[in-house]
Amino acid sequence: MELTHRDYDILNATVVSYIKTATPIGSRTITKQFDFGLSPATIRNIMADLEDLGFLSQPHTSAGRIPTEKAYRYYVDQLLEENEPIEIEAYKFTKNDDLKSLLHNTSKILSLLSRYTSIVMAPQFNSMLFKHIKFISLRKNVVLAILVNSDGNPYNKTFELDETLSQKELDRFSAILNDRFSNKSLDDIKKSIFKEMNEEKKRYEQLLNKVFDFNKKNIQENQLFVEGTTNIMDLPEFTDVEKIKSLFRAFEEKFTLIKLLDRCLFSEGPQVLIGSENPFLEANECSLVISSFKLGGKEAGAIGIIGPIRMEYHRVISLVDYAAKMLTKAHQN
Repeated sequence: MELTHRDYDILNATVVSYIKTATPIGSRTITKQFDFGLSPATIRNIMADLEDLGFLSQPHTSAGRIPTEKAYRYYVDQLLEENEPIEIEAYKFTKNDDLKSLLHNTSKILSLLSRYTSIVMAPQFNSMLFKHIKFISLRKNVVLAILVNSDGNPYNKTFELDETLSQKELDRFSAILNDRFSNKSLDDIKKSIFKEMNEEKKRYEQLLNKVFDFNKKNIQENQLFVEGTTNIMDLPEFTDVEKIKSLFRAFEEKFTLIKLLDRCLFSEGPQVLIGSENPFLEANECSLVISSFKLGGKEAGAIGIIGPIRMEYHRVISLVDYAAKMLTKAHQN
């Protein structure tokens, strides 16, 4: 059901007031804070109608009302349509910042400015751009692969193969890969290799599969930055010790956080998951605002802010949107 302008004004006022105070909102509060030209009785009737529609609920201990998840979703959908970019003065890059420094810096700034918890996911391993690949024979059937990405960060992995490849063969194959596929991602290399290198593919197929399976859980977890986990302890929603413990356990499950961010990686613009819309944080009564950033024109990583359902959505959506655009721009430069 579509709300009238008057309904939306009262709903919006209730949501905004509750976000600020964390206390149930009554008609007298709205009358004092907003100039709608309506009497408290009229506002009270509208709030009762909004409650019947599932937008508001009334704690039995209070005469005031609080927004439901349905109310927040309606409110947020309007914000996303009207989203106005902001500039963050504190959000600065230095010319020599590598990607890891940029992401770590972004995570810190977002938690500081939002006063919530920030999460930043670096590009997944297979989507990183690599400038150099080297294979070293350690012993019979055992090979060390060294992959250096475009920021100069090395990734090492030891593989066990079914057959022995000499160091000469490994050097030859490294040279081919570096010559043809430097500054491409593993995903792009994988697509190209099976089109262009039929002969080499047969000989080095197992080695290639080991490289393409490089994206292990521990590598992914090192690509996630979480800041401001203690910020939520100052919020009235999280005074319960068990709830805090549950949320901190969730923050420690980095691999699950990565899967959560991954779901929104290819969505356009900021995405907002409110309360039960987010199965990972549903029990903790949290919302997540997330946006992806791009490297080389492709979605590569994601940034987000976790806070209470009673989140300052207007500010947080703008923060996340701006930071994602700045990350994309910074790495282009």
